[in-house]
Amino acid sequence: MAQLQAHIDWTAKTVTFSGPGTFQAKEKIKSFGSAKWRGDIKSWIVSVPDISVSNLKTAFPQLEISESGKTDDSNVEPEVPSGVPSGVGVAQFIAQVRAALAAAFPAPVFIRGVISKIKAPRHTYIELSDSDDSGVHINCFIWSDDSSRIIGEVEKAGFALEPDLEVMFEVDVGINPRRGDISLTVRRVVVEYTIGKLAAERDKTNEQLKKEGIFNSNRSLDLAFLPTRLGLITSSAGTVINDFRNSLDQARYGFRLLWHPSAMQGTAAKREIVRAIKTLGKRKDLDAILIFRGGGSRAELAVFNDYEVAKAVCLCPLPIFSAIGHQEDLSSVQDVSFRACGVPKDLGRFFADIIVRVRSSVLDFAGDIAGCSEQLFADRSRSMAHSSALVLSQAKSLLTHKLVRLQALAASIPMLASSASATKRHRLVRAGSRILDLSAGSLDRAALYLQRYSRLPLFGENIFERAAERLAGLTALVDAVSPETQLKRGFSIVRKTAGRSIVIAASDLQANDQVELEFYDAKKSARIE
Repeated sequence: MAQLQAHIDWTAKTVTFSGPGTFQAKEKIKSFGSAKWRGDIKSWIVSVPDISVSNLKTAFPQLEISESGKTDDSNVEPEVPSGVPSGVGVAQFIAQVRAALAAAFPAPVFIRGVISKIKAPRHTYIELSDSDDSGVHINCFIWSDDSSRIIGEVEKAGFALEPDLEVMFEVDVGINPRRGDISLTVRRVVVEYTIGKLAAERDKTNEQLKKEGIFNSNRSLDLAFLPTRLGLITSSAGTVINDFRNSLDQARYGFRLLWHPSAMQGTAAKREIVRAIKTLGKRKDLDAILIFRGGGSRAELAVFNDYEVAKAVCLCPLPIFSAIGHQEDLSSVQDVSFRACGVPKDLGRFFADIIVRVRSSVLDFAGDIAGCSEQLFADRSRSMAHSSALVLSQAKSLLTHKLVRLQALAASIPMLASSASATKRHRLVRAGSRILDLSAGSLDRAALYLQRYSRLPLFGENIFERAAERLAGLTALVDAVSPETQLKRGFSIVRKTAGRSIVIAASDLQANDQVELEFYDAKKSARIE
């Protein structure tokens, strides 16, 4: 039966491996030295400065060995003084260890841990640390021949191999012949293990926050009626901030934005996000805090399932809005936030819509007040006109009746006086005077009655004036918050000429950037020095 063959060239110090199983045994073959594949002869040629037949037979018990270029003294062992152990050479010792490892681990081994370092100049080098003790680690390798397959499987599962990611590898156990340390050759990444760990971390964090009674703390806060002062926590790299600001600008309102740049992934992300939340949460000049980042792998978004980050959101005294990754991504930070949106531009649209709704409500309310005031004035005017006409008619009728009676009494007095005695004449005169006095009093009361009703038109005018003043106040409120008013107060808007984006911080500009300055009465161009 054909088997693996090796030809030793003692002169060239090379070993040529050929025959069936050559490709399957390539890792062991390459461990002997610098190996090169010869496709024309379908063989591996390995440069071995210190060739040892025993090492070859130990590594490949069924190996057929042929030799050339051997001299009589090629395999002469130096004499060892009496009483001194003969010992074994380093290469032979490594070969024996390799054989022992192959016997101890005849099948692939599944090993789990946390990636602490990863480098991929050609082959991928991974330092895998113990999950409970980061000081204990072992080296793993993904050879370039397997790299595209293994990395492709990982990316298809929705994450990437990176530091702090908990993984499980299917590996072959071996020993590095140059350094003599144990090394693991990765054959497969168990993606189901990592996906399960990432999902379990979210559930674990949420359960812990519920036990502490703070899971709904941030969601129970009150949001300001007009939230226009916003603290932003996001990365200083990328264009996600522009997506947010473009949506926010649709309101055409002067929002005040305070940006606290923070890492959104990697080893520094947890520390920087928690610090940013605590720093912005202490400010009294903010209405809300926004945490957002663009899409990423599940491993890159894992920091938003971290207990410390989610707890900082729960305990923040300001409402926190979040938009993490893609529309379908879920995290503990989103679960405990005051409000979670799908993507960053949705956050900008949410706050822009608040301004649009308030502005529309104020204008509708002002229109309703004006319409009601006009209707009220018209109704009161008609009512006062009707009342005035009624009062005047009644007053005229009363005066006419009184005059008729007075005239009748005045006409009868002289006649009664001439026929009466002096005493009765005197009494008649007094009665006539009293009648005249009473008539005068009735006329005075009628005049007062007319005077009171004459004030009704003035009362209607006062009601209309108060309604007009309230309408003017609401109009002034709308004008006070408009961008045009801000420009009249001496403020200006700075935009980058390239992209037309609004500049909110000096750090957004660099030397020689072209900008446009918008004032109340004109726009000017300028260059940053």
